[in-house]
Formats: sequence, C-alpha cells, structure tokens
Amino acid sequence: MAQLISDDVWNGVDPSAARLPVRTRRRLVAAAVALIVLVIVAVQVTVSGALVPRITVGPGWSGAFEGGAVSDLLVNRYHRQGPATTHVSQEFEIVNDGGYPVKILSVDTDRPGMRVERATLGIEALTPGHPFVLEAGATIRTTIYYDISDCSAVSALPQPIPLVVEGGAGRQHVELTLPPLRPYRTGGWQVSPGDPKAVQWQRFLADHVCDVPYPDGL
Repeated sequence: MAQLISDDVWNGVDPSAARLPVRTRRRLVAAAVALIVLVIVAVQVTVSGALVPRITVGPGWSGAFEGGAVSDLLVNRYHRQGPATTHVSQEFEIVNDGGYPVKILSVDTDRPGMRVERATLGIEALTPGHPFVLEAGATIRTTIYYDISDCSAVSALPQPIPLVVEGGAGRQHVELTLPPLRPYRTGGWQVSPGDPKAVQWQRFLADHVCDVPYPDGL
C-alpha cells in the first residue's frame, strides 16, 4: 500500500521550489527569441543568394554541329546536313534564382576528349576581360563551343558544368547539372531524367561527332 504524505509535510512544501528564478526564465526566453531570429535570417540569406549564389539551369538543352557556315542541329547523327566536323556546341539557359546580381567569370572547362573553344551568354562573348552580369531573377541563353578531340576519352558518367561566379561573398564555384537525353534513330531526342537508356550531355555530343551506334532499343 502506498504511503501517503501527511498534511503537515504537504503544507510545508514551498510551491515555488521547482520554479526557475525569474531572471533565468527571462534569459531562456531571450535566448529562444534570438535563436528564432537567427534561423529566420539564415533562411532569408540562403534564399536571397547573398552568400551562396542560387544559379540553376532552365529546362532542357540542345546541341549542334559547328563545322559549316551555320549551326546544324544534332537531330540525327546519320543525317548530318554539313560536312564531317569535330566542332559542336550546346545551348541551355542559366537562371539566377537569387535576389542579388552575380558576375559570371567563366563557363565550363576542358575535360578528357573535349576542349572548350569559347562561350557566349546571349549575344556577348564571355572572356576573362569581359565577364557577364546576370541580374537577380534573370535568365540568359548560354552557348558553349567544343572541339571533340577523342570520342573514346569522353566520359559516359554524369558531369556537371562548372561556373566561376562573383557576388557579395566573393568568387565562388557553382556546378550546373544538365539532364540526360534519349536520342532516336528517326531524329530528335527527349529529355529523360532517370531513363537508363538516356545519355549524358557530353557523351551525346561525342556520339554525334564520331557516329557511335545507337544503343539497342533507341
């Protein structure tokens, strides 16, 4: 049987004994408010892109042969309109989702089997002495020109496109990921994220240059 507390003991208990001192409670409340404010500020800074640029790519991208006087869209590698060439380009959109402008200093770099010849943002050529300022919320059409020097050396694994940008937090490196494409023998392609038969952007360009056979089922 449980032992009951006598009335004398119960009446002698101080009801405020388990309470924190008023000063301590005020300090805890102030600390909680400060923490909430810090979290809100951190979220706002992250969303705004003030410290880390919020650079993304628009939906889809396209490629073209660059061996003739005009670009020849990579619609079907077996029906090339111009002469054989190792020079190709790809085009996609760069989007500044942040609340601050960023200065784009360079787009992409050489990789095994591929050499970057030049890049343009809109109608402007991107050079070390002529960076491009992408305003907050703006989108710019970007074209990168390559020379495919060794098709067999071009990786089939996902490869992001590196950007060097400069913003409020100084110079930073950003990586852009292009979705893989699934080409068709009858011409054209579709963007196919998660498709096991899709090919990565760099392999897509190299396959067209070197007439690599289509995978079975495409």
